[in-house]
Amino acid sequence: MTRSELCAILTSCYGSIASTVLALYAQLLRPTFPNITGHLVSASIMAIPACFVISKLLVPETETPKTLGSLPAPPEEDPTPKTNAMESVITGALDGVRLAIAIAALLIAILGLVALVNLFFGNLASLAQSNNLYLRRLGLIFEVVTLQNIVGALFVPLTFLTGISLNWNEIWQASVLIGRRLLETEIPVYQQLAVLSEQGSISDRSLLIVSYVLCGFAHLPSVGIFVGGFVSLIPSRRKDLSELGWKALWAATLATLMIGCIAGVFGSNNPSILGR
Repeated sequence: MTRSELCAILTSCYGSIASTVLALYAQLLRPTFPNITGHLVSASIMAIPACFVISKLLVPETETPKTLGSLPAPPEEDPTPKTNAMESVITGALDGVRLAIAIAALLIAILGLVALVNLFFGNLASLAQSNNLYLRRLGLIFEVVTLQNIVGALFVPLTFLTGISLNWNEIWQASVLIGRRLLETEIPVYQQLAVLSEQGSISDRSLLIVSYVLCGFAHLPSVGIFVGGFVSLIPSRRKDLSELGWKALWAATLATLMIGCIAGVFGSNNPSILGR
């Protein structure tokens, strides 16, 4: 594959979801969003063309694909003896275990780093109890500074462009959720989205758009999961995959935001859209 084709594949991995987690997201949001399953399916269908559009904009095709107009010649058969069924089972099981352990380790590492940075900010916030006026002011600042809020602030312009609302509080709440997805994966964010909806902190329109935006694996642990998985399949493309992994993550993030824009275009304040 060319670099552009590899980026398109990686972006599609980040921007789409698996059917198992789709069921989990639906279970989390069903009490406040009864029709969530159908909307998540719609988001999944829109994800692939959206990912291809953004990935081709970020990494345009400058090479000649080997599959353009014809199929390449098949590789010569390996002269080494073929493996038997039991050897294939053992090799596949060991590869699956290694991949599962790698996924778990990456999730723990990323979430641990986020907690470590927030702990650092929390220690600085304790300066608010200091007798020194300047240290107290510094501590008051860090009482509201967390890694989630920092990333959320970076996403405010893009969140506003999705058309969620003109209400600053709703824009901020949605932006923090989208930023948290990048750091913490989408599962805890969907849980928080359900809580905000139950509390009435966000409108039905915001609930609809954010549900579409969050429907994807566009988060930091996925970089290690997908890039590492592809490198194990095609170790000769390690350099290309490592370079394209971050571009693909950004492309998938933009693609999910674009899906949210489409949901906002067709969404309205009619509660029947949510299934109420």
